Amino acid sequence: MSTLQWLAIFASGAGLAYLLRGVLPPSQALEWEGRSPDDAEYLARVTMLEAARGSREEWIAIQWVAINRARAAQISVRDVVATTSWPGGGASGRAFVEAVQAPSGVSYRSAFGHPSPPDVRGYDRALDVAHAILAGEIRNPIGGRTHFVHPQSLRRCDVAGELPDGRICLDGRAYPRWAVSKDQGGRAALDPRRIGRAVFS
Repeated sequence: MSTLQWLAIFASGAGLAYLLRGVLPPSQALEWEGRSPDDAEYLARVTMLEAARGSREEWIAIQWVAINRARAAQISVRDVVATTSWPGGGASGRAFVEAVQAPSGVSYRSAFGHPSPPDVRGYDRALDVAHAILAGEIRNPIGGRTHFVHPQSLRRCDVAGELPDGRICLDGRAYPRWAVSKDQGGRAALDPRRIGRAVFS
């Protein structure tokens, strides 16, 4: 191979990959006790319910929340997201559980009174993200965080600090304590981190 040919390979980036081949470890698929073959599907479903219009980065972080919970409890993703402990109790929690267990062709937003045609392309993209995460191809951007909230969905508040119901008013929104850092009066186990429109704690 001539010198010019070698230079062309390195210029395209292929040369670096060639040198690193066999040096860098291959991607390692995520495994844990309780892992289920349908975990990717449920990661995609919960993504469409929680953040259909979110960025890819936000989707990745939300899916990692579900995975962190599943790995900690040694259960499947389905057992994590298809219970009212994921979205909270009440009617909205039950509606969420019904929606997350529905086939992928349904409109997930309709579970919350927003009828719309199924976003098949969005679901497929979320499923691609899920498969990539489970294959070990996308790193965890949230560490051990196991909760998230969309601030824009929280009720508004006027006075900063603790509210009568125990929530914390920050930036004009009433945050649950688990989404607020300890130095601000909250109970977040890890400092909250914002990715996309969501805050992870």
